[in-house]
Amino acid sequence: HNSYWHNDLNWSLGHIPLFSEEVVVPYVGTGIGPGIIDHNEQISSLEIEAETEVAVYDQELTVTGNIDIYGNLELNHASSEVDCRSNVYWRSGSTADVTDAGVIKVSGIWDFKSGANAQLDNGWVMFTGSNMGNIRSRDSNCHFNHVRIDKFNATVYHSNLSTSPLHIHGNLFISIGADLQSL
Repeated sequence: HNSYWHNDLNWSLGHIPLFSEEVVVPYVGTGIGPGIIDHNEQISSLEIEAETEVAVYDQELTVTGNIDIYGNLELNHASSEVDCRSNVYWRSGSTADVTDAGVIKVSGIWDFKSGANAQLDNGWVMFTGSNMGNIRSRDSNCHFNHVRIDKFNATVYHSNLSTSPLHIHGNLFISIGADLQSL
């Protein structure tokens, strides 16, 4: 066993997670389970448990459902990419470690929950797709670096469910046909 995602022996079902499977990366006592992604991977949903992490090297992780982060999400290369085709929830205790120009794409809700400590000091968050998006800011310790609203004729809303301001420490880009509004 090792910490690599792309190793059949690291998974309870005895195989690398399939595109149709929901994945939970559990705490295994060392801080990282099978969370080092060094191949392109596609799964249905992802939960990163507390006190563990998923580290995306110079590859792409595609998640067709939700991502729930209780631990740490790391993007450690300029080519690191997480493509979430649904919602990203930063739960209490969650952290982010983006060390280069990595990209996290999301098409639905981006939710910094109360107690989250997701400080994206580098990289990009891109809101994609053609459906409405939402940003929920519920903890003042959380912030974005660069944000790109790349929706096709759709709006991203800074939600009225937010209890903290929207913090963007880098640049904000809004593509033609896209929109950012505060409710």
